Amino acid sequence: MKNSKLDHQIKKCLQEQAKLFEQSADTDNEWNQILSRLQEQKMEDNQMKHFNLKKGIIATAAAVLVLGTISIASGKVTSIVSHSLSFPEYTKYTDLSRAEARAGVISDAPEGFSNGYSFYGINISSDSYQNEDGTAIDQFKSLSVEYRNGSDRVKYDIQPRPMFIDTEKFPYEVFEQDGISYYYLEMRNKWVPVGYEPTEEEKARMEAGTLNIGVGASEISYSDSKHITWEVNGQARSLFCMDNDISKEDFLNMAFEIQ
Repeated sequence: MKNSKLDHQIKKCLQEQAKLFEQSADTDNEWNQILSRLQEQKMEDNQMKHFNLKKGIIATAAAVLVLGTISIASGKVTSIVSHSLSFPEYTKYTDLSRAEARAGVISDAPEGFSNGYSFYGINISSDSYQNEDGTAIDQFKSLSVEYRNGSDRVKYDIQPRPMFIDTEKFPYEVFEQDGISYYYLEMRNKWVPVGYEPTEEEKARMEAGTLNIGVGASEISYSDSKHITWEVNGQARSLFCMDNDISKEDFLNMAFEIQ
């Protein structure tokens, strides 16, 4: 039963991503890369199924929380919808320029960092800003580069839009480096079953921007995430990690190393 659910999720991801490849000149090559990774991902997910699914959903929830409610020329944005594959579309660092061209961004993504994190893979996501009615008012592609150090992971995301963060709702720490402002946030994530009712204390923490409650788990669990956001040449950049023992200073230095 679990394997059939996993197969369904992989097929769904592939179907969604197929739309992105229909107009690409590299379609056949892209699909070959994806299909060659399919069996490997299924084997990995059989071992880390719970972790991967929870991490993906909480990461998305955290991204929306960091956004808050923003306004652009075409209206007020209340949510972000993002579709991407759960495994890398590109597994070679030399493919970075091709991925940047597809997403329309310049990432300056390094092959590795001084703290031991090294390149693992690249994904392209199809994103949209939506209003409170669920109508897409802006659509674009983003680039995500994953780095690993042993079992620890860090994701570096770049989108071709300015940085939008809610500094009034969330307790960001701001750091200045080389004329750039870096916004750092730590978040406690509580993963709960459908129907869970937050306590008054939890509601207060959610209002203060220190707690994110994600719904859909079979049992209650917790995760801690770190997030850094900054902007270069009108493009938002961010680093994200979850359940990672990396220190705040070490994490910030990773952002500072991206030039």
